[in-house]
Amino acid sequence: MAERYRAWLKGLDRRVFDVDGGTVTCWFGPKGASRKHVVRVHDTDDGIRFEATVATARTLDRMVEDPARWAWRRNRDSDLVGFRVVGRCLVAEAVAPLIGLTRNEFLVYLQAVAAEADRMELVLTGKDVQ
Repeated sequence: MAERYRAWLKGLDRRVFDVDGGTVTCWFGPKGASRKHVVRVHDTDDGIRFEATVATARTLDRMVEDPARWAWRRNRDSDLVGFRVVGRCLVAEAVAPLIGLTRNEFLVYLQAVAAEADRMELVLTGKDVQ
């Protein structure tokens, strides 16, 4: 499977995506003049994990609510992209199953993780950090 999704990464539209190995910068408008977010793409035993950093320790320390509890509450309302605290960072993630995964579904996962991470980053920090 790794070969198939690596080919999909190489074939991404360079007007919308910058690809560096398994790291993809997703642009939400014209490059250099719009918001963007970085998504890391990894193999798992039975799927592909899409992961993006939403906030670092500095932002989490300023949160009134416990970040893990916030993520848990947010995840109750989401079907595709979830949030979790890893170390001292908040990340957005989704796992696509290997069986039957198409290029279009791959793109849906990639863009959904980028968009949700970017939206939460804006809510928590007020700026475009990643």
